[in-house]
Amino acid sequence: SGGYMATEYLIHNGYDKIGMIVGNREVYTCRKRIEGYKEALAFYNISIKEEYIYYGQYKRQTGYEGMKYLYDLGVKAVFAYDDEIALGVYQYAGENGLAIGKDISVVGFDDAYVSAVLTPPLTTIAQPGEQMGKKACETIINRITGNDKEAVRNTYFSPVLVERNSVKMEE
Repeated sequence: SGGYMATEYLIHNGYDKIGMIVGNREVYTCRKRIEGYKEALAFYNISIKEEYIYYGQYKRQTGYEGMKYLYDLGVKAVFAYDDEIALGVYQYAGENGLAIGKDISVVGFDDAYVSAVLTPPLTTIAQPGEQMGKKACETIINRITGNDKEAVRNTYFSPVLVERNSVKMEE
């Protein structure tokens, strides 16, 4: 739902040409965020263009290269897989005389500590880290003590949009 939420936020701010910069497409969370991105576009009747999805590594450099690639396609709004990749978008903008929140709009994912102190602060999707950590510890303890003999299962947590200033309302 975080991928959907980030994409929908950009749509509600007037964008219909939205790119996504991600890491390895074989990673489960990457696939799920792409699904959310595509579902939001489809729901709002915006055509899904595979060339608007840039794949790389989970590094700042991917954000830089991805933004260069997407900007050359005319894309000015992006959903970055995580805040580390979003940092690369900021770097690309800074080195090319573009302003985040004016010339380029970006939404990250994770609400990393640097997100709030960037200029401008990064709009991002936050996950309930403390709740996730508690559940992980509880699961491990129950496995070790033998109190949980069920098959391995996924647990999902609801993300939250943290609105800051990295997205401009498109006229």
